[in-house]
Amino acid sequence: MQPPRRYLDTSRGNARRWCDMTICGNRAKSAAFRARHGD
Repeated sequence: MQPPRRYLDTSRGNARRWCDMTICGNRAKSAAFRARHGD
């Protein structure tokens, strides 16, 4: 599951969170690690 690419942030304080870390956070962190380390 990928985070949404566009959305209207109607949350109080305009937190602008793209996705919940429990849903897609590990995938994003893994991809960033692979990009940094060339794997």
